[in-house]
Amino acid sequence: MASYLRLLAAHRGLQFLGGGELESHDVLAAAQAVHQYAQTAAIAFLLVDLSAVTAVHIEAAEVRDLAEMNIMTSSFSPGARLAVVAQQDWMFGLARMWDAYMDRGHWEIELCRDRATAVSWLGLSFGPNDGAIISTFQGPAA
Repeated sequence: MASYLRLLAAHRGLQFLGGGELESHDVLAAAQAVHQYAQTAAIAFLLVDLSAVTAVHIEAAEVRDLAEMNIMTSSFSPGARLAVVAQQDWMFGLARMWDAYMDRGHWEIELCRDRATAVSWLGLSFGPNDGAIISTFQGPAA
């Protein structure tokens, strides 16, 4: 199952929709795509929806690398709000590890158990299929 990065231009935001198994290179590629976008346009919010993720193949050092990249990206859009949706306990724990590494970041971060809470915290209203797909990540080879 593929994962997508969608641009919600009207809201100046991005949403990452993860699905199936996520490989570390896909997670880092998504972070790189956000970083590249942030260099060209201010981001007001990000939604990382991991509800449909069944497994993540990432090492603790790669979570730290991800956070370091996100910290650099956050300097382009300080004050942006980022909500992470992680329903499963193991995913929520992984998100908490990433959040702990983000202590030097410039984003306001909220970890949520469901999408409705995350979207409400962002103060917006949009669905998972809203926005133009700007990047696709395929996950593991079949």
